[in-house]
Amino acid sequence: WNSKCMTLTGSRESLTELLGVSQRTLARYREKGIIRYYCMNENGKNLYLASEIRDFLRQKGKEKV
Repeated sequence: WNSKCMTLTGSRESLTELLGVSQRTLARYREKGIIRYYCMNENGKNLYLASEIRDFLRQKGKEKV
């Protein structure tokens, strides 16, 4: 993980696998502001703050870091 942003490589699968959720659930999390994405890189991929992903995992008792 980058210290500031986590970027998905190729698709959403890496983050959905890490979180243990489906792609639709991840989209709902974004829609509800549970997990925010901050920017789009030149390839159109979402960027997430690694610290927020770690916090989310800690809150859910799923921390893998």
